[in-house]
Amino acid sequence: MRPVETAAEASIATPVAASEKPRLLMVFYGNPDYYAAICREAAAIGKHFVINLIGLDDGRARAHEWPAGIAVERFQQRASSRNSRIQQLVRLVDYARFIRTVRRRARELNPAVVYTYDTRGFVAGLAAQRAADFALVFHWHDLFDIDQLARFSPQRWIEKQGTARGPRADLVVADDPQRIQHYLSESGDSRPAVLLPNYPSREQFPRPADFDALLERRFGNREILYTGGIGGEGNATGSLIRACAMLPPDCRLTLYGPSPDETLGELRGLAQSLSLGTRVRYGGRIPWSELIARTGEATVGAVTFRPVNFNYSAMGSATNKLYEYAARGLPVVVPDTPSFRAALGGELWAEFVDIDNPASVARGLRGFLDDRDRYASAGRAARRAFEECFNFECVFPRLYQRLAPLAAHTSRDAIAITAQ
Repeated sequence: MRPVETAAEASIATPVAASEKPRLLMVFYGNPDYYAAICREAAAIGKHFVINLIGLDDGRARAHEWPAGIAVERFQQRASSRNSRIQQLVRLVDYARFIRTVRRRARELNPAVVYTYDTRGFVAGLAAQRAADFALVFHWHDLFDIDQLARFSPQRWIEKQGTARGPRADLVVADDPQRIQHYLSESGDSRPAVLLPNYPSREQFPRPADFDALLERRFGNREILYTGGIGGEGNATGSLIRACAMLPPDCRLTLYGPSPDETLGELRGLAQSLSLGTRVRYGGRIPWSELIARTGEATVGAVTFRPVNFNYSAMGSATNKLYEYAARGLPVVVPDTPSFRAALGGELWAEFVDIDNPASVARGLRGFLDDRDRYASAGRAARRAFEECFNFECVFPRLYQRLAPLAAHTSRDAIAITAQ
């Protein structure tokens, strides 16, 4: 189902001068350079707030040029250890140091709003409220099955705190309707949360100069593109490789994204056993801007989430990769699940497949690869859908209109009334 905006949501206030902007502290326990959603949202929020962003320096190269007015502080993680117990202790100490850093910055900067971008950031934000008075936003992303986490692991405690103390946030944001309902049910929070689908920005994906000629080149290129995490029980990458073996020999598959070395070895072994040779290629985990530049000539996109838990079942509007395919103008194959049906039910550029059945995946791909006219129509429909509704500019106003009043009120009681 395409997002529908009210007249009030269709516009937001004109960006104001820097001297008049309230301050917002954004907190994320990860490397923000490698998360397109954070880069996109920080740029949009930065038109209305002065932003200080605290993220992690995990050793990877700098990969994003942040706009002027967004000050990024990178928290240095300690070196890892091969000993699992020592590694867990190192992570716990790192997280305690991170919380102290967030508290110190909140006290020094005195922000109007602290916008936390994951559960670990939210728990740090809660701790910082002891040092400063601000409105707290909890942007809820991946959902963990708490019962599957190690009983005494820091992650289990953090996730339980996020659910139990979510109602203490002044505003909760999530990227999929099912995730919002899950949060409300688990937390007992009765207030409406903001739905902010994980759509890319029109600024990130300008329309190609000669789109019809590009579609013609892509059809002849015969490249299936997969971007995202590789391997694990929630990802049917192996099924996609097996499907490739059922396609004509001029079709090939390119994979981009993070993956354990062991998983890559298994997938390479699978490709070799199917005599695919160079038809399956792993492009590595590369910066987002480089990924977009490299993949402009791909033919069809693939989404391979397996609904093995709630997190992977509620991906219809939570996965940015799907809508980045649409922004490129790529037809896609997607898992036939209720979440994707709800998000894409009437879209001509999306083919629903049984993601665990390679033959079904292959049929879905061939529906585009074997029919030039259908392929061109689907590519145009994908790009049009992105331009008209599956873009960040369409949904950001609903966040801003809930965010702006938080900065305008100095009283915690007034903020709480506004949130209701």
